[in-house]
Amino acid sequence: MLENNIYNQYYIVKYNVGIFMTVDRKLMRNGNGWALSINSTILGFLDVDPETDMVKYSIENNKLIIEKSNKKIQHNKNKLN
Repeated sequence: MLENNIYNQYYIVKYNVGIFMTVDRKLMRNGNGWALSINSTILGFLDVDPETDMVKYSIENNKLIIEKSNKKIQHNKNKLN
């Protein structure tokens, strides 16, 4: 079964085996480097909670792969809020 949806400028295709999603995003300046903002739709597909989960990224065949990491964010309990 194939289901196509247009959602907030993203083209999402749902297959029986998973979701294929393609997004064109602009990089943002962050200090001496560049940052990529990941919106809540993509985080939801990855089942990532940005408050507690980390992401892992790798490069394979000139493609950036972003996936949920097994590691969790360590909050410093001695840090003042």
